[in-house]
Amino acid sequence: MEWRPAVGSLRAALLVAILASGCATAPTPPSSALPTPTPSPSDTPSTAPSAPESTSAAYEDFVPPTPLCPAPVDAVKPPVMTVGVKGGQPRLADMGSSSVLTCSTVGSDDRVVPEPKAPVLARRGDLLVFTVTPGWQILAWQASDHPRNEEGTNIIPSTATPGQATSIEVPVTRSGDSIVAVDVWCLRSDGRTVASVSAFAWVRATG
Repeated sequence: MEWRPAVGSLRAALLVAILASGCATAPTPPSSALPTPTPSPSDTPSTAPSAPESTSAAYEDFVPPTPLCPAPVDAVKPPVMTVGVKGGQPRLADMGSSSVLTCSTVGSDDRVVPEPKAPVLARRGDLLVFTVTPGWQILAWQASDHPRNEEGTNIIPSTATPGQATSIEVPVTRSGDSIVAVDVWCLRSDGRTVASVSAFAWVRATG
């Protein structure tokens, strides 16, 4: 069975489960014990959740961390990605479905898989570098490619993204025209937002 990029609604279901589990593990103390806080838009979480290092384990088995509270005051947009041959000029990747989770909200944007309009020129064996919006770090990812006008999806094994990685490298495995797709779990640097996004690139490779 061929792999396809994750559907946004499936991401949203997982994010809801994470949100519910986070709420369930935080019992509310008696009202007499509750302090009277003074809300402030500048409130920041004291410690961001640790970002687990990505491994070669199956992407679908990855469980992202629960976002910290308080949630951001303003709505958070999902990160976008750029793509380019390593050492070359990057461009905006074509973005697909996405989901965003805070400690109190879940949002999703289901999209039809985009059709990139212009190719990234490469050679077979080059590395495509997908980079996430500044302020986000990559937790886990999976990639695939298929001929642009044919069937035949090839899953590209992910590699480790230790620490606070902001880019991933995907090898160009085909000559000719192909579509490279990546699914990525991201964490915002303040720990308050987790997002799942899909990005696509049309690659025209020689060699």
